[in-house]
Amino acid sequence: MNFLHGSSPDAVREYFKKLIQNNKIQYIVVDRMIPAYNQRYSHDYESVLKEFGFALEYASRGFKAAEERRRHFYIFKKENNNEII
Repeated sequence: MNFLHGSSPDAVREYFKKLIQNNKIQYIVVDRMIPAYNQRYSHDYESVLKEFGFALEYASRGFKAAEERRRHFYIFKKENNNEII
């Protein structure tokens, strides 16, 4: 965790693309600080992962984190077995 917060949205999309294309993955777990804290990027994982056939299955209510922010966890589940082009 946290290494994605320093990567551009395009880079994150490419990381997930390679990860998903080269592995059999059913679930992906990511985190997000709301509002963003000391992070260059706060990614819209729903949009990115939807492109690869994953849907949000669970979003935490979050827990207290630095500077009165809340850290949220999201679980995405593979919707089908379609190949990614």
